[in-house]
Amino acid sequence: MGFITSSEVMRRLCRRAELFAGSDEPILLTGETGTGKTVLAEYIHACSPRAARPFGVRNCAALTPQLAVSELFGHSKGAFTGADAARVGAFRACDGGTLFLDEVSRLDMQIQGAVLKAIDEGKIQPLGSDHTEAADVRLIAASNQNLWNLCETGRFADDLFYRLAVLTLRVPPLRERIEDIPHLFRHFLGSSLAPGLACEATEDALARLCAYPFPGNVRELRSVAMRCSLLAMAKEGSEPDKAVVTIDPEIVSEALAVQCEFNPVAPLPDVGISDRTHQLRRQSLESALRRHGGNISAAASELGVSRQTASKWKRQYGLH
Repeated sequence: MGFITSSEVMRRLCRRAELFAGSDEPILLTGETGTGKTVLAEYIHACSPRAARPFGVRNCAALTPQLAVSELFGHSKGAFTGADAARVGAFRACDGGTLFLDEVSRLDMQIQGAVLKAIDEGKIQPLGSDHTEAADVRLIAASNQNLWNLCETGRFADDLFYRLAVLTLRVPPLRERIEDIPHLFRHFLGSSLAPGLACEATEDALARLCAYPFPGNVRELRSVAMRCSLLAMAKEGSEPDKAVVTIDPEIVSEALAVQCEFNPVAPLPDVGISDRTHQLRRQSLESALRRHGGNISAAASELGVSRQTASKWKRQYGLH
């Protein structure tokens, strides 16, 4: 279990995660949507002394205030209409192990106080019960929002923030670890192909992928890989003896163009972008402009980015 990576930034993150894994203190994971915070939480648990105990995941965005109490702390029989049996909440279900609360910023303020109490006291009180129960849980929380900013506007409890942020890890966006794109792409392709089929992506196809900024990060790359595999198999046609499916630049362009249709890429900050990334983007855009006679809209469509992004890159790289 762990990250598919060749980038130094992710290797440093994994080393820090392994160090933190030995502690029982809460960990706050930050980073954009789709960067792999759940995978990192699983990795921390697997590296910890609690690895043999349960690992639970709860998405706080899916928990209404009423549901959150029962889901996290459990309830006794008859606690509310329809509670025909007692329920063990996530804290008790993960006793001795790790509980990962994703999108923790979405928790209701009242529930935040109960979570803080559970962390500090190691005890929870199920809904409808007069008794507390021990819950030995290592808590990992994640947010794609700045929790401190939410604290300043009164939308997140600052005492819970301070408790969660004892240890923090930031998962970098994919555009800051471009070296990982080919490895992740091949991995996702392999998992999407039918048994007995292999897949090869040409160097030009990988270069075109690396030039794309992936605002949806690894989750978006997975979708693009799945789409590429289907497009490649359709292009190959029905050749039963053909054991290798080839991903070429045209297939990548088509897959990215579809992606851009649903989620046009706005210009993204170039912080952390490597010289190699800039080189790949410049080459890809220059080639696309040449193929389309300088038409920026057509070039943007081929690369799977918005016209605004392509225009920005064109100015940035001094292309004519």
